[in-house]
Amino acid sequence: LLFAACTAAVALLAGALFNRASEVHFIELDQQQLQGKLAVFTELLQGVTSTTALVARRPALEQELQRHPELALRIEGPDGQVWFSSRALPDSLPHAQHWNHQDTAYRVMSTKQGDLRLTLLLETGVVMSHLNDVCRFIEMAEIARFADRVTRAPEWAQAYIRAFGRQDYEAIRPNLK
Repeated sequence: LLFAACTAAVALLAGALFNRASEVHFIELDQQQLQGKLAVFTELLQGVTSTTALVARRPALEQELQRHPELALRIEGPDGQVWFSSRALPDSLPHAQHWNHQDTAYRVMSTKQGDLRLTLLLETGVVMSHLNDVCRFIEMAEIARFADRVTRAPEWAQAYIRAFGRQDYEAIRPNLK
């Protein structure tokens, strides 16, 4: 009984340590991502000193943000007025590293670019979505590989093309690679 209690205590301690270590690791990864993206946005905004100059850079900002839907960017002018916000956010953002807003958790990082203040927010809930995608891929990988082998077989491919057309056949192939 004493051995079982000690084993349980060691397992609980190891679990708590692993949980804390993984949490710290994800925070570091989030901070690295925020730093890297802030550098990209800082470079895009080089030389911007007015809202008129910002208008010319807006397509590049929006294109970069489209590639990373988990990010939100706010740009404030020298007077503190919001010049650009990629999402509807409250007027005042916290100066904390972690923030919750409307059931969404964010990591937050700010920097100055000349007279501008850039605040970048990373939606941390996206991690769970990515983990779900990875789990689904692992679960379905064997089935997808089998379907890939079958659909590459010349006899099957020709029969499918005759029945449904080349366009349909070519539409399913990229999903199985």
